[in-house]
Amino acid sequence: MKSQTGPYVVVVAAFVALAVVAPAAAQSEQTPPAAQPLETADDPPAQTQSAPRVLLPPAPIRQPYWSASAGFEADTHDSGYGFAGPTYVRPFRPNMAVVAGANLNYLYYEYPTGGGHTNVRSPGINTRAGLRFGDRNYFQLAAGPGFKRRHIEIVDASGAVIESSRNTKVGLNIGADLWVNPTSHSNVFGLASYNTEDQYLWSRLAFREQITNHDWSGGFAHFVGVEAIGQGNQDIRSTQVGAFFEVAHVPSSMSVMVRGGYKRSFYDFGPDRTGPWVAIGVWHRLR
Repeated sequence: MKSQTGPYVVVVAAFVALAVVAPAAAQSEQTPPAAQPLETADDPPAQTQSAPRVLLPPAPIRQPYWSASAGFEADTHDSGYGFAGPTYVRPFRPNMAVVAGANLNYLYYEYPTGGGHTNVRSPGINTRAGLRFGDRNYFQLAAGPGFKRRHIEIVDASGAVIESSRNTKVGLNIGADLWVNPTSHSNVFGLASYNTEDQYLWSRLAFREQITNHDWSGGFAHFVGVEAIGQGNQDIRSTQVGAFFEVAHVPSSMSVMVRGGYKRSFYDFGPDRTGPWVAIGVWHRLR
């Protein structure tokens, strides 16, 4: 029986400090008592006047919006992941928003078993809802039900299928996102996503630098970046590093990202595998 091990976990940690400025209390000057004139019955009572209190208007709440994203990743180890779906963000107070979304996805991978290997093909649907804390820099948590249709084939050393099964699984998928902008033209992004149907974890930490169109006056902006990814479950665990190039079309709020790098996969049975991986992603903010 195949031993069960927990997925390879990449932990993304960050702390955002908020500065609180306390207003200085104004001190009014008073005339020494000896220099004040004596009051008579005809004099009005002395009154101390203070400056009127200024009430600041509440911070504006941003308009809600939709976005759509899609992506596909593949490597030389016969494993990959694809997804496509919308996301809705509705701020309801300063620095807080409700988020919700869904996507169609397809996970596939293989791992060695005995002298052969096992193929897993797992299309599904994920839905999530949660909260976003922050604005320019934010942390987000979301969760929801997920559905998978898993097809598993066990193949012997000659390539013949000796066992095949199909089943539908219902579970929970949980995600956390962290978005920090150290400068107006750089960004650090971390995420972790786990679903119970495949018991699969996917985590990523990336740094992105804008290299053109810093004032957003032109039609296109270009970015370069680096990333590290950890993913897997009880069948396969992988670590990968790489770089990416992104082109954003400013008028349409659409961007296309091409990614690639080096990947190493680990298995309970069979040798480790190494090789390149490539990916492409598309993101579009809808009006």
